[in-house]
Amino acid sequence: MKKRRTNDFMIAVFRIVADPFVTVLSKSTITPNQITFLNFIIFTPILAYLFFLGGFWNNMLALFIIVINTFFDVLDGGLARKKNMQSKLGEWMENGFDPLTQMIILFSITLHILIQYSGENWKYLALLPLLGQSMANMLGQKLNSEFGLDFAAGNEQLYKLFTYRKSFADNFLKNMLIPSNLIYSVFFTAKYYLLIGIFFNILHVTYIIFGFFILLRLLFLYLIFSLYYSNLKLENKYATFKFLRKYKR
Repeated sequence: MKKRRTNDFMIAVFRIVADPFVTVLSKSTITPNQITFLNFIIFTPILAYLFFLGGFWNNMLALFIIVINTFFDVLDGGLARKKNMQSKLGEWMENGFDPLTQMIILFSITLHILIQYSGENWKYLALLPLLGQSMANMLGQKLNSEFGLDFAAGNEQLYKLFTYRKSFADNFLKNMLIPSNLIYSVFFTAKYYLLIGIFFNILHVTYIIFGFFILLRLLFLYLIFSLYYSNLKLENKYATFKFLRKYKR
């Protein structure tokens, strides 16, 4: 089983840390699916509760649990590769539990802001991250089924088209599809906004800023696919459109 490519440097670090544990667990009867399931049912309700309560220390504790949750998420993937254990159930759990945990966390934060700042008109902006991320997840499923694009990890054929230096516009288009550049990844990934917001105790601010950026990305993705489906032959000029045209399933 091939190691899944990642654009997230934090995941890369977790993989290094998890390797010794993978070696030990590979000699046991513990399966990757067991780790995935327990990771979800134990930590997701706790995270939802802590983010709903809010406050600096509850959020800090939630951040610590996210680190543990991410570690086990990386651990089950490493164990699956080590034991060469692949199944439709495992694939469904991997693709289903992570987005579900993410959406539950966002829902809890949104609910906390709506209640905590009930007297403020701007509180409804807290709905933007929830709306934007849910739309992004649905679009990610479409990209995967129609073009073989992993919304988080990308696609090897897409990366090969960018082996040589491309124009700023082409790199921008690619990073709208798959944020592979660190700057783009930070701008469009919720956990970095949570990290900054929790540490500086301004989670309600960074959370809403994330909502604007995820919706901005969705707008650009809408424009990209509008141009793609218009048959303007842009694949002759941009590698991103060349990939979409060539690898459409």
